[in-house]
Amino acid sequence: MKKRTRKNITYQRSIIIGFAALYITCMLFSTYLVKENYVRSYNDYLVNKAISLRNSIYNSYFRKFDEKGNLSENYLQEVTRALSAGLNDGDKYNQISAALYGPDGSVLARTTEYFGETELVFTDEPNAHFYPDAMIVNSPYDYFTEEEIDRLLDYLVKAQTELDKEDGMIDSYEIISKHDQKTGAPLSFELSIAKTKQETITDDNGGEYKSYEIIGEHETIWEWTNPDIAVEEILADGSRYNGISGNMTHQFSFPYLSNGRKYYDEWKNNEFLQTFDSSQTMFDGKYHQPVSKKEGNNLSYVQNIDLVEKTQVSTHTNSIYISSWKTEYALQIKQSTKPWLAAIDYMKYVYLYGLLLMVACMIKTIHTTNKAYRKQEQLEQTRKDFTNAAAHELKTPLSIVRGLAETMEETTSEEKKSAYRTEIIHQTEVMDRLVKEMIFISKLDSKDLILKKEPMSILTIIEEQMDRLSPLIEDKNIQIQYWKDEDFILSGDKSFIEKAIFNLLENAVSHNRPDGKVLIHIEKGSCTIENTANLIPEEDLPHVFDMFFTSNKSRNKDENHKGLGLYLVKRIFDLHGLYINIENTDIGVKVTIHE
Repeated sequence: MKKRTRKNITYQRSIIIGFAALYITCMLFSTYLVKENYVRSYNDYLVNKAISLRNSIYNSYFRKFDEKGNLSENYLQEVTRALSAGLNDGDKYNQISAALYGPDGSVLARTTEYFGETELVFTDEPNAHFYPDAMIVNSPYDYFTEEEIDRLLDYLVKAQTELDKEDGMIDSYEIISKHDQKTGAPLSFELSIAKTKQETITDDNGGEYKSYEIIGEHETIWEWTNPDIAVEEILADGSRYNGISGNMTHQFSFPYLSNGRKYYDEWKNNEFLQTFDSSQTMFDGKYHQPVSKKEGNNLSYVQNIDLVEKTQVSTHTNSIYISSWKTEYALQIKQSTKPWLAAIDYMKYVYLYGLLLMVACMIKTIHTTNKAYRKQEQLEQTRKDFTNAAAHELKTPLSIVRGLAETMEETTSEEKKSAYRTEIIHQTEVMDRLVKEMIFISKLDSKDLILKKEPMSILTIIEEQMDRLSPLIEDKNIQIQYWKDEDFILSGDKSFIEKAIFNLLENAVSHNRPDGKVLIHIEKGSCTIENTANLIPEEDLPHVFDMFFTSNKSRNKDENHKGLGLYLVKRIFDLHGLYINIENTDIGVKVTIHE
């Protein structure tokens, strides 16, 4: 591999590594800040959830205690429902479980899966202290096999996916379930699919809700009957069961399932969220005390719950219970969070757009650097070529001068010495002209070069430079012809433009044939100079503006042309924002200058 290529790859690799390091650092720092924001948000969520659940426990529909001073079963059903409901939506990376502890440290109610909220009616006199009805929730794990649970979960995920679609036709998973009115136990259910039109409705207050209209017939996809109950006997008496119908998602509650099956599985298999122990609540055997703990991303929060009203006599103490910071009941909330994953999920589009921006900037930087590198490399190569070519061009006249000087030492003829002196002077003039051209090139390449800006007429400059070439024009009997549609006025440094135009005209005259023509056509924004010279070989045309380039056919014919004239012309026009091109025509060679 060439050294230049290796250097090119090395600095490109450095740029890529630098941008990658900057991208990774920025994304890590941004993700860390977002993660910290999630941590604070999760802490606030835990406190607010504790307040919400505490209020639900206080404000449950049923009376808390029965005649024996124990929490009623109906109340605990309501608490179970309060602790379990509302966990279907929300943050995918924040999960909770909650439990209510009793005076003996046992768990009275906790977050769980449930289904079949059914209404129980109590008409017997001994239970008259209850409200006239109650709600019972059942755990699907008490009635369904593992295979049936998997089937339920699959259908629930599909049902939720359909509901999450935009307005239009969806598959609605409808269920009709029947429950024992006395015990609340599930008797049977029938699951069907129906084509449903889903539409978002905006009410008069600007609120939005979903409207569902079933289209077509129901198609039954699953029927289930409780194998542990004499279902047919109960169903024979219409007063002994309740029937509930509606969308499947409204009758089954699996925490976090609406976010996806894996999120429910994570909650179900999380030992921290599923394990409740009174030792975690600072329970001293009689009272629970508030406490909070944090282990990594797992947080546990305990809040004392005063369930005995001041006006209610506690039967086991036979006295009015006074609230205290120590209580017999406690609410424990466990929270398992993944703030880093939440931050990464939140930042995913930032990662993508940041990556695209980084790649764009990196490509732009590499392109710019490559361009600068190539320009520097080209400049370095030009300087080398310039030095080599200049040395080569100076070597010939120097060799001639030395040879003539040595010959003069050996000859005695004054006539020959005079001829040698004349030739030596001519060769020094050639070297002087070459040195001046090189000094001028050095001036053009100088960083300190400042071009004067003044308007000038190309026609005027051409006429002035033609006057300088009059002797050569007359000597070769060249005919000059002008055409001017409109003068070409440009802004630039007159001294430089004059030199460029002179070089072009000198080439047009000196390379012309005797009795030839120079045709000059000027119009707005462009100028052409065409002569009747010999055509330039096609292979030489791309190189005519190169430094020290002379056609092999003409190189030795004129020592005054060392291949710098057209190079200087191109450099001067480049500095002035002008373009030049050269081409062969039917009569000779034509040069075009244009903006």
